Amino acid sequence: GIDLIFLGPFDLSCSIGKMGMFEDAEVKELISRAERAVLESGCLLGGFRTPGVSLEELFGARGYSLLCGAVDLGLLRDAARLDAQAGREAMKEDQ
Repeated sequence: GIDLIFLGPFDLSCSIGKMGMFEDAEVKELISRAERAVLESGCLLGGFRTPGVSLEELFGARGYSLLCGAVDLGLLRDAARLDAQAGREAMKEDQ
């Protein structure tokens, strides 16, 4: 079965042409509707923390069970930076 539904607030904002506009009333309402639908389904709610929203609010009033502290784009960026640095260091060693 399905145990947890993971919401992507950035993805939701993009789906209505308001990329990353988390303070926009329409984006807030879309996220809120999605959260309610997940909780009403009986599944656990997971997602990312959006700017300006506390962990207390997300885990408390909004009913989240799981939150990720990093987004996929940030993780990919950091991994690419580490790879580039390792490559630079390896090139120095060969000289």
